[in-house]
Amino acid sequence: MHLTRGFELVRKYYPLALVAFLADLLNLQDIGRRVSQDFHIKFTVPSALPSLTQVLPDAPSSGGFQVNLPFNHLGELGLVFLVVFILLNAYLKGGYLGCILESLRGGRVDREVFTAYAGRFWTRYLMQGIIVLAAIIFLGFLFLSLGPLAFLFILVLLAAFILLIFWDYALMAEDLGVVDAAERSWRLVLARPGPVLLFLLPILAAVAFFSIFANALLDTPLLLLAMAGYAFLGTAAIFAFMSFYLELAGGGAEPEEA
Repeated sequence: MHLTRGFELVRKYYPLALVAFLADLLNLQDIGRRVSQDFHIKFTVPSALPSLTQVLPDAPSSGGFQVNLPFNHLGELGLVFLVVFILLNAYLKGGYLGCILESLRGGRVDREVFTAYAGRFWTRYLMQGIIVLAAIIFLGFLFLSLGPLAFLFILVLLAAFILLIFWDYALMAEDLGVVDAAERSWRLVLARPGPVLLFLLPILAAVAFFSIFANALLDTPLLLLAMAGYAFLGTAAIFAFMSFYLELAGGGAEPEEA
């Protein structure tokens, strides 16, 4: 099973989990705004650069539709921090996924490889992030205007989430442009929906279980433990995603034996 292989590989290439943990420290102010609930569970999968924010309760809001962006509570100064955060996130994602790919193909994984992939792919991941943000804002305004039909917004987001679930991996593994990688993802999902669903189920279950654990630690001194745990789990899942993508796409080298 790909997730099992992911756990084997994250133990071997543990510095990649450290990259995810250090990247999440950039999000610490956002994590600190979250409030623990009596019970919380979230069904999702780790993003291509895992962050604990994905499994925590949403930050408090004043109601209505809001795009929960890092540093948005800091006003104009927050915009400066947000731009820096987006640039760093795109750079780190390129290096992180590049090393994931190289490890699966049996290549060398070190700081030089990380910076090479980061420098090569960061602009594409930056463009992808801008497109996603613009789409969320547009769909948010659409959500507000739909009234009783707002559930259509949820269905559209769910469909986009599933169809584009391999967007990051297609871009990296096949060295595609942003739009071509998105098209590659949805074509693969539509061609083999059954195997994709079976692949996702154990990851959804593992992340949902961890979200309960993370919620319990949110307002405690052990929050850093939750961040480290999710960096490990998330990196294992990203190994699994990339391994499954290579199999699904029928391209690239066979994954390395751990």
